[in-house]
Amino acid sequence: MTPELTFCIDVPPRIVVGAPFMVSLTVTNPRAERTYYTLAEISRFGVPPPVELWVAREGSESKQVLPAQLKVRSEDEPSGMTLRPHESRQCLYDVSELWPNLDAGAWTLGGRYLSGSVPAAHARTCTFEVLEPTPDAAAALASLRARHESGDEPSWNAVLLANFREIEDAELDALDEPSRAAIGLHLWMHCAVYGATGLAAIDPHGLDVFAADVQAGEVEALRHELLVARTDSGAAAQAAAIIERWPGLAWRIEDNDTREGLLALLRRSVGAERSAPSVPSPLPYSV
Repeated sequence: MTPELTFCIDVPPRIVVGAPFMVSLTVTNPRAERTYYTLAEISRFGVPPPVELWVAREGSESKQVLPAQLKVRSEDEPSGMTLRPHESRQCLYDVSELWPNLDAGAWTLGGRYLSGSVPAAHARTCTFEVLEPTPDAAAALASLRARHESGDEPSWNAVLLANFREIEDAELDALDEPSRAAIGLHLWMHCAVYGATGLAAIDPHGLDVFAADVQAGEVEALRHELLVARTDSGAAAQAAAIIERWPGLAWRIEDNDTREGLLALLRRSVGAERSAPSVPSPLPYSV
């Protein structure tokens, strides 16, 4: 019998302790005869997610179960994610926000999507390697992760959502190569959100270096947003290629086409184009 929902987790081959731990989460409606209207929504910055994740050392039966948000029924107006027949929803998510206790070695990760209205959908188990940064790199990562204005604990999400300042080159000097690579897309996004350069003027080819592993789909969605912002004739072909390879990113294409993409929303809500509180002058990355 066809399951009500399927769930997939994709992990990078290796992560660095203290850096973002980005995974790709995809929920799919495999049924031709049914549409779901109020499923628990997985969002990049929603902590915890409606997904129960666990990590374990490879070969061990002892698991660390990470925090999850269970969708509860409400008498208020129904809300949530809609999945039509054979439709998917894919989202990049930072597992480091859930504070897994990891050290160097081989690990496995698994999980289940908790929709609240239908049976939980289980993902296959994935294997990845954990790398320990050098002591100097670990200190630099910890400092970067803690330097934000939200008032909360260290958080790579907060580095993107509450960090209206320029990240200086000197803050990155102590990073080893794996650590620098692990935060590369975060640094690029920070500049795109808070910087003086508007989306229409950002070179989409600047994303090329990040288009690997689980970030590939996210990078192409961001590239499409930049092409739309500059009214580039290649945007339609880029959108078609994304949907063919990653059908679960169709929602991102729709947002981009209406100028409601991730970067645009962040620039307007917390970044260089917000209306209040007033933005500093000069803007970060203006020189």
